[in-house]
Amino acid sequence: TLPPDEAACRGIARDLTKACEPLLAAWAGAGPGGAAAFAATLPPHLQHFDAGALLTETAFEGVGIAERDKDREDRYADAVVMLRKILLRAPAASGARGRAHYRLLVDLGHLKEDRAEALAAARAECPSGTAARWTVEAAAGESWRAPAPETRIDQDACGRVGK
Repeated sequence: TLPPDEAACRGIARDLTKACEPLLAAWAGAGPGGAAAFAATLPPHLQHFDAGALLTETAFEGVGIAERDKDREDRYADAVVMLRKILLRAPAASGARGRAHYRLLVDLGHLKEDRAEALAAARAECPSGTAARWTVEAAAGESWRAPAPETRIDQDACGRVGK
């Protein structure tokens, strides 16, 4: 059971996330005939049941807990470190990679650090036209236009596409 103290629970979540790192590294580094290669051959609807995807999701939950830990001043720095480790090892087909790129860009923005390298890596990895790429572009804040005054977004979209 979890302790009743919220800070102790956050500590357990951080420890769990750190415990996922070597397991995810072992999963990714098993070689050409290993677990990562097998997971890539699974149909897309089954890939999220693979151990690598589950470990990635667990680590990603730990990132969210680290970001919300208002008692720690270095919460975003911890989250950036964890996100970079996730991006090194996460399955290529995992939807968590796009979310990790997005969260990394947002956290680097909170830390007021240069995001150019992370943004270039995210743009290179997330294909154009995918939801992951749109969230990355939204985090970059460069490609989104505000609608014209007195124009609703849905009206503008219907005007371009047709009804």
